[in-house]
Amino acid sequence: MDSVFIIVIIFILMTLILKYGTREDHQDINNRHRPNKKTKPVQQDFNDKIVVVKYMQFEYLVQAIHQFCNLYNQDQFIAMPRLTNQYYLFIITFPYNIDFDKFCHFVNYLGNADGLRNKDDYQPNVKAWCTAKSIDTGMNGFIINKKVMLSIPENEVQKDNMFLTTTENVGYTMNISQVGSHIKLEKSPMAYENIPVNITDFANKEFIDFN
Repeated sequence: MDSVFIIVIIFILMTLILKYGTREDHQDINNRHRPNKKTKPVQQDFNDKIVVVKYMQFEYLVQAIHQFCNLYNQDQFIAMPRLTNQYYLFIITFPYNIDFDKFCHFVNYLGNADGLRNKDDYQPNVKAWCTAKSIDTGMNGFIINKKVMLSIPENEVQKDNMFLTTTENVGYTMNISQVGSHIKLEKSPMAYENIPVNITDFANKEFIDFN
């Protein structure tokens, strides 16, 4: 009797583990649950975070942004990106700001979106810029108050690694799954580039807000 009871308990535990314990984030990409609308930010928070995307179909980009918001905005409004199109570029800003850590996750996700990354025609070029702040989660003291560029290694697009390059072309590798994991490189593999757009040029253009 005891052995049967133990077997039943083990079976139940295994079922729960399979259902919840191994649950991957990508299973929530279609979960559009959001917190109470009263908690949604209404006051814009000025910041210089910007993402520039090239070589991506508009439909794919919209899907990737929706999926990211579905993953991170279920309990609170963490990411509220704004999408604007300028010529052949897609520009993404964050009028209500976003934590640096989540900003890095967002950039990485656009290059590695669930359900899209294995498509032959999904080969986006994603770069992002911002000023590193001391209040940002896991910020390395050597890059505080510096303008930095974020990019994704082309040969590691399906991993969590990213490059961070300062305006002085000092390069770091980051693993977004490990907060504060900035490893300084002897030579930056990605030279710093200036933002290819002037933010004021598209201030009055049509946009799409996501939440």
